[in-house]
Amino acid sequence: MPAWLIETFASVMLTRVFWFVTLMTSPVWIGMIFLPNKSFVRSVCKPLGAPLAFVFVWAYLCYKAWILGLPTPTGTSFSESRDLAAHPMVFLAGWCQLQVLQVFLGTWVYQDSLRRKLFVPAELLACWIFGPLGLLIYGLRVVFSGIGRK
Repeated sequence: MPAWLIETFASVMLTRVFWFVTLMTSPVWIGMIFLPNKSFVRSVCKPLGAPLAFVFVWAYLCYKAWILGLPTPTGTSFSESRDLAAHPMVFLAGWCQLQVLQVFLGTWVYQDSLRRKLFVPAELLACWIFGPLGLLIYGLRVVFSGIGRK
């Protein structure tokens, strides 16, 4: 199905799905940032815990994209890849993938910080918003603070 047709007849639904995907990981982030020592947060916020649940949302979006029919890539250049990513369902699946990867990264930082007995709300917030930048900040903090050295 052409992108313009999807956008014309499903723009409200696409917006709702976009906001759902954007906000679906919020409870995990809020728990890790504001309630890091709660047992429920510790049990759910593991790299193979919460992120794995969100993978099903990504898989569903990929399934819907496949059912709707994706445009056929005509080549491997940047502009052709950009055109493919501009398809609404491809964009939503990619956005969902980014959210899942960032929450995976955040749960790893969270679990590592618990092991090292660090309080890392700024690093987790940076992971939530900027992804790898939060990991870089956390890594620099660990290296320069000497935490974890034997």
